[in-house]
This record gives sequence, C-alpha cells and structure tokens, in this order.
Amino acid sequence: MPFAPFFREHGIFVVDDFLELEVCRSIIREIDLSDSVDGTVWRPGDGEHKREEVKRRKEMVGVPEATNAMVSERLVRLAPAISEYLNIEVSALQPIKFTRYDTGDYYRMHRDVMPGFDTSIPLVGDRKVSVIVFLGQEGDTPDEADYCGGNLTFYGLLGQGPLKGLGLPLESEKGMLVAFKPDIFHEVTPVTSGTRHTITTWFM
Repeated sequence: MPFAPFFREHGIFVVDDFLELEVCRSIIREIDLSDSVDGTVWRPGDGEHKREEVKRRKEMVGVPEATNAMVSERLVRLAPAISEYLNIEVSALQPIKFTRYDTGDYYRMHRDVMPGFDTSIPLVGDRKVSVIVFLGQEGDTPDEADYCGGNLTFYGLLGQGPLKGLGLPLESEKGMLVAFKPDIFHEVTPVTSGTRHTITTWFM
C-alpha cells in the first residue's frame, strides 16, 4: 500500500500531524456522543439532496461549536500552503462535516465536482479543494488499528495510460490531513471492522 510520500509526488497534499493525538481522541469521543444523520449526495440535474446507494456513512450533528471553530481556524491557517501546492486560489471554507463509517459503510468511486453538477446548487459548484482529516489509525488487523478497510483510494494519479484505472489506497494515520483537487476520482472502500472517524470539508 503506498504511503504519504508517494501521494505527495502525485498531486495530493499531505500533512502527517495536522491534529495531535489527544485532539483526535477528544473529537472521536464528541462524534460518538453526537446524533447522526445518513449521508446524502447531490443528484446532478435535479438540484436535490438525496440518499443514494453510492455511499453509506453517517454525518454527525451536535459536535461542540468550539471544536468546529478550532478545526476551522487550523484549516484556514493551512490554506496558503494548500493553495500554493495545488496552484489553486481559495477564498473560503465550506461547513465542516464530522463523519463516521461503521463496519460495512463505504463511499463508492466518485468526484466531489463533476460535469453535470448545477453550479447554482449552493456550495457544491464552488468547491476548489477537497479536504479530509483522519482521526483514527487504519491497519490490517483489529489488534493494531482503530479500523480495517475503509481505504481512501485514488484513481487516475498515474496519468491517462494503462494504469489510469488503478486504485491507489492511502494508508491513513491519526491526525493526517489530505487535500486534493475535487475532480479526482476517489472512493472509501467498505470498513471491515472498527469505526472510521474523519473530518471532511472543501475550500471554495
């Protein structure tokens, strides 16, 4: 499985310790105490937010505002570095999503923006950079990690040749941040054990 340096060389911005271990643990506790709603997606062309079988995860509501503000502030401070690396000017941060993938949850291959999205749909059409922060440790066995499976897998990083369709899973670590252009195909494979906790947002 490729590690962070490989992805840095192929257009993915990676920060290993964006959040400290104790901060990750604290946010995980807050997520697990929060209410949740099923994740939804925009359906191109109809302007509605609907539940579809392209993904199954939970979005948490009720995480303390102080936590939301702390994460937002850190992301805004990091924005210039992300902008320089991806060569994209960003102006603002979209609302943060605290997400939980339980065993069996997944998000099939998709892009965060794509042809067919109605650019008048609030927020979706304005996405310039996708951001994911991992709060837990991924691993091969339940004894060594918070969750197994649930790989963030990228497609198309090796160009348009015969390897275009090869999926490249990034092995996450606690506190790691990744940022990438939202038109890159990616997926989250099914979680096979444990619980995958993440923070997701987009720069506009």
